[in-house]
Amino acid sequence: MTTKNPDYLVDVPKSLLPFVGEPDPGTRIYRTEGDAAEGAEWFNRLVRAYEESLVSPGGVSLFAPVSRPAVHKAMKEGRLTAFLFHEIKMRRSLFGTKRARRKTPFVYIPVIECKGWARQLLAEHPSERELYGDNPDWGGSDVIDGPKEFRRRPPKVPTPQKSQKKSE
Repeated sequence: MTTKNPDYLVDVPKSLLPFVGEPDPGTRIYRTEGDAAEGAEWFNRLVRAYEESLVSPGGVSLFAPVSRPAVHKAMKEGRLTAFLFHEIKMRRSLFGTKRARRKTPFVYIPVIECKGWARQLLAEHPSERELYGDNPDWGGSDVIDGPKEFRRRPPKVPTPQKSQKKSE
């Protein structure tokens, strides 16, 4: 994979930073936390900032030919921008004290980055059709058996060689 910064990454407006937080070191994962009401406000601001829409890591495959683990890897390597919101719920501990508990975060990725990543992948890695053609020969029969013209021709029967002795 390429090590340079991809050209499809979106800019995160400075006005959005107080709501999405600072990115994790070495990534473009913006993480924040709060209660459900703060989560709703966080999402509304994201939708207004990225009008093309947002998708979860599983939804990236709608736009790019990638798996969810590939999306997570790209996020960790800083090749995708992700916005995470950890909802905090108060709970009682075993001893009765109140403690905050983080729930599984909401994760969103801008769709425009997904489409840009797809363009980059298709440019770097050709499609299966380009690689194998319309009728791929997975078993190698064309190589092993030869083309149709070769198969239709009767095989040459080797004629026995007569050994000739040299006369003295």
